[in-house]
Amino acid sequence: MDSKVKLGLSVLGVLGVLGLARYFHRQGKALKNLCITNVSWNWTDSIKAALATGTIPDDAKVELKATNTSDIELTVNEFLLELRVDDKHIGFVKTFEKTVIPKNSSRNIYAIIEFDVDVNINLALDIIDIILDPDPTEFRIEGYINVSASIMESYSHKFDLLTTKDTVLSQVSGDCDL
Repeated sequence: MDSKVKLGLSVLGVLGVLGLARYFHRQGKALKNLCITNVSWNWTDSIKAALATGTIPDDAKVELKATNTSDIELTVNEFLLELRVDDKHIGFVKTFEKTVIPKNSSRNIYAIIEFDVDVNINLALDIIDIILDPDPTEFRIEGYINVSASIMESYSHKFDLLTTKDTVLSQVSGDCDL
């Protein structure tokens, strides 16, 4: 093979590898630029009602807002979130479906609360303790939110939301300017 052809193929190979590395670096950076925040407080009311009455609501939903500040479309795949009330496990937060967040935009994500219905004596005592506690009830949703930018790139955002009925006490949810 001619040395000019070898040189040309080598240059094209190097440019291809650099382009691919830049592509993955850009997507990895974009995955970390997602901010997820609480939108609605209806879920705290649903939990309080469930604890007070002992009936599990069918429609306890959590509404979150995902803001994508990157130039790449991102997809929120699933929530791996535990729900606790006053540090007592109550259930999990699950997504309905994958949600696409277009570049430089925001979109609301709706999830459901899946209560643990394995009611045993310890859980019943925990619920009584939560209801009778004179301090404000603290609600915590904690875990990871899986986000992807392509088939090859995905990232698990740490998510931790600690609230009272209508006040955010602390929040960790990606790259947010809160």
